[in-house]
Order: sequence, then structure tokens, then C-alpha cells
Amino acid sequence: PEVAALFISPDFYSLSTCRDLLFHVQEHRFSVSQLAESIADLGLEFLGFELSGAAWRLYRDRFPGDPDGLDFANWAMFEQENPGYFGSMYRIWLRHQG
Repeated sequence: PEVAALFISPDFYSLSTCRDLLFHVQEHRFSVSQLAESIADLGLEFLGFELSGAAWRLYRDRFPGDPDGLDFANWAMFEQENPGYFGSMYRIWLRHQG
């Protein structure tokens, strides 16, 4: 990440999360599209992202046709338009379909 973005990340201000943010030995970055592909490959059901109320309001205002927030294409657009909402990590709910 850009240096300036580090200072607004809540992960920067705790020793354990800062260590993970800056010095993780095996860091993987996933786009929303890559998450969708991985979830499908694993046979899991996407139940949604865990977000703040403000983020949900912004999402629902932008995508009123997806009130449950389950459309990955919409989330990919949302992330491009609002990169700060996924600044630290994705928090998602999944369910095994078996």
C-alpha cells in the first residue's frame, strides 16, 4: 500500500496488526473477482460482507437492486469507487453448501 494510506489504517496502530500489515511473510492480495472465483471453486455459498452501517448505506444507495449485497460484480465496482472500505481486509460470511 501507499505510505500515506498506512497512517489511516487502524492496523497501523496496534503492534500485532501492524506486524501483519507490514511484515507478513506470505501476503496475498485478492480482488473481489478473485474472492468470488475462490469461493465458487471451494463450493461455498457467499452470505455477504461484514461492513459498517455507513458502508452498507453507500452500497445500497449505489446498487438498490442488490439489497442483500450478494452481487460480486457490484462489489468489484464498489471497491474501485471506494477503495478505503476494504483498506485492511475483507470480512466475509460463507456457508458450506453440502
